[in-house]
Amino acid sequence: MTTGVPSIPEFAQAVLRAEEPYRTVGLVVGTEIAVLLGVSAAVLLWFVWKGFLELLRMAVERRYGIYVMEASIERLHEDSPILRASLVSRAYLRGHLLSKILRIGGPGRRSLADLYTRMGFLDRDAAGLSSMRWWQRVESCVAIGLAGRTEFAARVGPLLDDSREAVRIAAARALSRLEGAAAVPAIVAAMGQATEWGAARMADMIAGCGAGAFEHVKAAVESSAEPVQRARLIDILGAIGDTRAIPILLGLMKDADSEIRIRAAKALGVVPDRRSAVALARALGDDSWEVRAQAAKSLGRVGDPEMIEELSGRLDDRNWWVRFNSAHALAAMGEPGRSELQRVVEQKSGFARDIAAQVLDMSAQGVLEQ
Repeated sequence: MTTGVPSIPEFAQAVLRAEEPYRTVGLVVGTEIAVLLGVSAAVLLWFVWKGFLELLRMAVERRYGIYVMEASIERLHEDSPILRASLVSRAYLRGHLLSKILRIGGPGRRSLADLYTRMGFLDRDAAGLSSMRWWQRVESCVAIGLAGRTEFAARVGPLLDDSREAVRIAAARALSRLEGAAAVPAIVAAMGQATEWGAARMADMIAGCGAGAFEHVKAAVESSAEPVQRARLIDILGAIGDTRAIPILLGLMKDADSEIRIRAAKALGVVPDRRSAVALARALGDDSWEVRAQAAKSLGRVGDPEMIEELSGRLDDRNWWVRFNSAHALAAMGEPGRSELQRVVEQKSGFARDIAAQVLDMSAQGVLEQ
């Protein structure tokens, strides 16, 4: 006879079905808590490990710092404790020595580089040049360049063709330190394959070689047919600041490519000379407003007061940048230039008067870029 009351198995199953959502929620919450605890433990262990490494680094530097200081003054004796440091200590001393070599120059740098070599670090760096890891190749180039060991230049050179630009830049920096101006042709070649950022870094290295790099850069300018590369090389000529570059730059001011004329006008402003001033004044009449604007800006840097009249004549140019740069150049020439601007305000009208008044006001407020 059916009473309508469920049997015990049916009742148990109903209870289990009713509890199922709660068990699922509990399982999810438990899993999330376990994951959170695991992540927290990992983060805590990471901080503990980093703290331990930092304490170890400080202990090593405190233990051997005095010997590093002594080594920067004179060559250490063979039984110096730093030369017998443990492998763990050496791992920290390598970075410490590199940072010291980077910060000092002269005999001190050479002495520390000698210690770096005696501790066997340079052999490790030389092996790192062929590492599969690009960051190790970068690190090795930096270390070898700082150590100044020219015998490794031949092994660094091939890295100018590395697939990684960071490696090529590091190799160029190392070669510029190891070989100076002699490395310029190789760096120029590498610069031709670099991005704008990489080329700018390499250009700084070449310019840093000073007047010794001039002949190499001159030859590259004369032989290069690629406009972008020629423009970069012209910038380097200006950065070197050698007056021997003026005849080359004067010729480039007649180039058919307006970008080349702009770069040449910029470079002439870095090499103050009467010839530069005359060429820049002539360029104020160029068909390209960008060339006229750069010529005016460069004339302000040259600072030849005999060019005041030419600059004043461009205050009514149809392009605002030409007008502004001309007025700015006049203001940069001191009292004679500002007097000319004041005369324009009082005696002329239109574009010339407006730009002269604007620049005089900016000059009075001290907001003009010098």
